Amino acid sequence: MTGNVKAAMSQSLLDHGRAGRFAFPPPIGSLLDVDLEDGVTLRVYMDGSVPADWSGGRTPVLGPGVVPEPGVLSSCPYVYRGRCESSGASRQVWIGTRSVARPTEWVPLADCTWTDNGLITPAAGEILRQHPPTSGPSPAGTADRTGALPENVIRFIRGLEAAQRTGTVEHVRRLCAGSGPFLETLTGAVRAEAQQALDEARDWLTGHEDYQQRVFADLAKAVTERRAWDVRSQLQTATTHVYRR
Repeated sequence: MTGNVKAAMSQSLLDHGRAGRFAFPPPIGSLLDVDLEDGVTLRVYMDGSVPADWSGGRTPVLGPGVVPEPGVLSSCPYVYRGRCESSGASRQVWIGTRSVARPTEWVPLADCTWTDNGLITPAAGEILRQHPPTSGPSPAGTADRTGALPENVIRFIRGLEAAQRTGTVEHVRRLCAGSGPFLETLTGAVRAEAQQALDEARDWLTGHEDYQQRVFADLAKAVTERRAWDVRSQLQTATTHVYRR
């Protein structure tokens, strides 16, 4: 995924007359750093092996299965997500914008722009117009408010995060389905925090279920068309997803 994201971001920058430098910090395959010539920096977190840094500096872009720390969405205007989807023989990069007031809105990277604030999606542009930042242009300088949450809410959020990181679809599904009684015990901002984590988990679940359906559809098509090499390849992928359910 790192190569696809790098190529897509490089092309997007060129389309907007910008230049950038790219680096792959360790562990290789988990992180991609993007440095623009004007000092704007991003870090793409491909997986959950490295915790996202919200202390300032690089704007985080969270890959599939990577969820923000509890409290992040309440203390920054938006959070960026990233994913790759097959488009014919190529892979297309999509950028999602998640905020406390709205679900994740996904657009192709080609629909985004680059400004003095860095990468800006249509949804982020609208959020910034409605609520201009008071302390800086980027949501990267966010303070984590985990300590303000009750222990049971932190455990609930951490459980959702852990299930998403390991890719256990059925576990995430059960946690989401059984969350109603727990949410009813919460009120105010604490309930909003738990609801945000639940919405993120449901977004993750929808994306993974859609991907699984595409994998099995591709396998069925390869079998029908008697493409032996593709059958072997798709069967290996499908088997992996069966065991991760």
